[in-house]
Amino acid sequence: MADIYLEEKVSDTTPGKAKKRSVLLTVMQVLCGLGGAFFLLVMFFSQFLSVEEGKFVLKDYLIQLAIWLVFAVIFFVAAWLLGRLKQKQFCEYDYTFVTDSLRIARVINNSRRKFMLEVFCKDIEDMGDVDDESFSRYETMQGVKKIVATPNALNEEAKLTYLFFTKNGSKTLLIIEPSDVMRICIMRNARQVLKRR
Repeated sequence: MADIYLEEKVSDTTPGKAKKRSVLLTVMQVLCGLGGAFFLLVMFFSQFLSVEEGKFVLKDYLIQLAIWLVFAVIFFVAAWLLGRLKQKQFCEYDYTFVTDSLRIARVINNSRRKFMLEVFCKDIEDMGDVDDESFSRYETMQGVKKIVATPNALNEEAKLTYLFFTKNGSKTLLIIEPSDVMRICIMRNARQVLKRR
């Protein structure tokens, strides 16, 4: 049997929504950064607020310093987290099928590629459309790890496929969006799925 090699990239079918979310997150990130800078400025000038009747009170100054520092750190951490979340808005997935295995990688902002998992066809127990009744059965099973490897999981028009497999003793439900050609290649090489159909 000849080796089969297929590679596909799945992108968001609604990039406008991701762009709007990105703009909103950018505005929130800037506001949090400005809030953190404001609290730092207040912290530096709080020594003038600690003067009682012409006397500088060190204890009051340290308490105010700690309070303003905590607020500044909270706002800067929020700005950093919003930046990380913004980076993940533009996410794509690469599917690579080589004869008997499917490798999935997540691509963030077209710059960072992160390997997610590899599924061997011999481990696949069932495969089908997400609209099937069998998907609901697997989704509600206890102890099943659910992995979504498509940016279009919430899009009703997307043709999503599930793979149910056992790897290293743990049952996993994988949701992907392959082309018809890749779907046929996976099905042909997954012997357990073919036996049931």
